Amino acid sequence: IVVFEPDQIVASLTLNSGNLESLGSGGTMPYSYEIYDPSGNLFASTSNNMGVSFSINPVVFGTYTLIVTDANGCVDSSQVNVLSSFLNEIQTISDLKIYPNPSDEIFNINFNVIEKQNFEISIYNLLGERVFNQSHYDKIGKFSCSFNLNNFQKSIYLLKINLEQTIINKKLILN
Repeated sequence: IVVFEPDQIVASLTLNSGNLESLGSGGTMPYSYEIYDPSGNLFASTSNNMGVSFSINPVVFGTYTLIVTDANGCVDSSQVNVLSSFLNEIQTISDLKIYPNPSDEIFNINFNVIEKQNFEISIYNLLGERVFNQSHYDKIGKFSCSFNLNNFQKSIYLLKINLEQTIINKKLILN
């Protein structure tokens, strides 16, 4: 009898250009990722992840914890410490508002761009597939736009604002 076992599951949480990058490897896919903030509260999660990196923006300083669980229930964790001085350096926008959220079809986004820059707004489904993308160039000051998602399946989506110095991720709920 020959028994094949997957490699040991490994969780990796790193701080990269202002974002917490989480990645699971080994074990048996799909994975579930859970990221806990410094006070121990669930900060972000994803399930049915097929080994794709999951990126979020930290909002407070302290130690963040990633827990990766594979399809067989095997678990590993990783931690990273975000310094308060680092959070102050990555402030490139302010007053971010996404409304209504949840929504039946239209989402409005408003924020203030602190320094002139290019950025990209993308929307991803739960499989990590990009379903919408919009680029903006040389923007500064107040920015607003609306997205009509009435042709999308009712689900949870990830809004990603990719700025020159940081990436901001927010959850969109389409009812």
